[in-house]
Amino acid sequence: MSFFNLEKYRNAKLLTKSDFLIGSGLSIVMLILFVWGSSGMSLVATFVPGLIFAWYLFAFIYFNKIELPDYNIFLPVYFLTLGWQFVHFAEEFITNFKELFPLMYGGLPYSENSFVIFNMFSYLMFIVSPVLVYFRGLKFLFIPALFFIVYGAMGNAIAHSWWSIYFGQYFSGLYTSLVYWILGTVLVTIVFRSKQRSFTYILAFTGVLIATLTLLMK
Repeated sequence: MSFFNLEKYRNAKLLTKSDFLIGSGLSIVMLILFVWGSSGMSLVATFVPGLIFAWYLFAFIYFNKIELPDYNIFLPVYFLTLGWQFVHFAEEFITNFKELFPLMYGGLPYSENSFVIFNMFSYLMFIVSPVLVYFRGLKFLFIPALFFIVYGAMGNAIAHSWWSIYFGQYFSGLYTSLVYWILGTVLVTIVFRSKQRSFTYILAFTGVLIATLTLLMK
């Protein structure tokens, strides 16, 4: 099919200035939506640092002229990780994450409908964005994919682990989030193309996220 014309875009692996500017604008829109839609400080403590670090990775790729990862390597791991997100969502859903999470940050519980709709719509965006990046050349849409990698994978691993450590007991979503320590690390390393860079990046993100998770808790 002509829509999936990989040959047309396979050699355009560098982000252009337009990609960077549009992607940065999209990041600002996402930031506004997260702050606006947050119950209490719940999304500010989690999604906002995740988005900032995702944008940093996007900017690092652009300014250092790093090629987007080969689709044969990136997409299988990415979609495997995204598939696991549905399992993680199921654990959160049956263990009442939609109420426990916002209450920790001074907000009201998310309704069941809003929790399901928000997550399903997000997963659709996470599926569509890398497809349009690799098969239609819309490389600015790498931002949603990076946000999923940084917060959806690494952020979930860090946050659920930290909440469980902080409270000294199981916290909703812990078990399935542990898989992201592996999958998230692999994806960050694929994007950075460097184990040393990815380790430093993950370490920095872990420190910042733990700080926001703790300081903004009510």
